[in-house]
Amino acid sequence: SGHGTSSALLYIFMEALGAARHFIRISTPYFLPPSSLLDSICMAAQSGVEVELIVPTKPDVRLINWASMPALRRCAECGVKIYRYEGGFLHSKVVIIDKSVTIIGSANIDYRSFCYNLEAVAIIYNKPLATHYASQFDNDVSHSCRVDIQQLQSPMFTRIKEGVAQLVAPLL
Repeated sequence: SGHGTSSALLYIFMEALGAARHFIRISTPYFLPPSSLLDSICMAAQSGVEVELIVPTKPDVRLINWASMPALRRCAECGVKIYRYEGGFLHSKVVIIDKSVTIIGSANIDYRSFCYNLEAVAIIYNKPLATHYASQFDNDVSHSCRVDIQQLQSPMFTRIKEGVAQLVAPLL
């Protein structure tokens, strides 16, 4: 069933993040992680793993910007380095762990990918390939702006919009 596949996908991502010892690099057009995956990202960052995340400056759906803000705020508070890609629309969906493992495929880091959509990812244990994707990630960072915690703070009215966007986002 689709649900079993997505549960397995969520488990794979959580296990991979939990196994990281040095760094995690995540590139995704949509960042709306289920709370368990957000916990895994934050635990990794708080345990001394360098966690970096690239998301687009302008997503193709404006609602995504509002809906992702609470998760981005939490990541920033946990020490995740967040970048907004400036070089067009970022469509890369890749996770690189310790320059040894690459997870690449159709899955976004969002609720729909893990709970509804039938996604396919490859988990590749290959250091040269992971090194290649890590250098591509660095190149993407060079076309990105670092986001600081102050840029993620929102007034109350905006936080209400973010909450509504989070409720609606899984339906998009």
